[in-house]
Amino acid sequence: MRLNHPFSLALARVHASILHQFRRDSASLLQCTESAETLAAEKRIALTLDPRVLRGWALLAPDGIEAAIASFRAALSDPARQGTIQYALYSFALFSEVLCLTGNHAGGSDALRDAAVIAEQSGERWWDAEICRLRGLVALSGGEVSESEAWLLKSLQTAQQQRAKSLELRAAMSLARLWRDQGKVQQARELLAPVYGWFTEGFDTLDLKEAKALLDELRA
Repeated sequence: MRLNHPFSLALARVHASILHQFRRDSASLLQCTESAETLAAEKRIALTLDPRVLRGWALLAPDGIEAAIASFRAALSDPARQGTIQYALYSFALFSEVLCLTGNHAGGSDALRDAAVIAEQSGERWWDAEICRLRGLVALSGGEVSESEAWLLKSLQTAQQQRAKSLELRAAMSLARLWRDQGKVQQARELLAPVYGWFTEGFDTLDLKEAKALLDELRA
């Protein structure tokens, strides 16, 4: 039996878009987001996550930096959505990631501070591990190695406490790279190997491909 409930269908498409972002699959994300937008426009319903946030992340490329940042700014500064936007913590974290990838680490740090304020006000904690990881990478970009290591360890511990294995893998990779660069190759390998070894599928995703490449490097 087919579901004929527009809001539920739109919500499912938004969640599918988030899944594609988790997988770092920009093409599938854009296709799914456009489908959600079309349905929302036809049925005159509001989406739970502003599609401009996801589009901003997906548009990031050498020729799409300005469009990506503009899409984020339009979504996060829209007065019509202030106070009602869901996934705000996630949205600011993605914005921080995009800014840092373009070299704007100060802007990325500001976005993470906005995310911290939102977390305190809302109690939203599901993306805490990634927030901590990004804070660690921002600290590292400024040469604050000890602070970076502390944030990455906190990211790892948070992901473990929440049993968020994909986020644990990201934290382990970031910390393993830091330890590798400090000459702690064995320690880095012993950290990453069991986290990577937990997975039994999804080896075509970018995170797992990068984890395997890093492990191969650490074992060489």
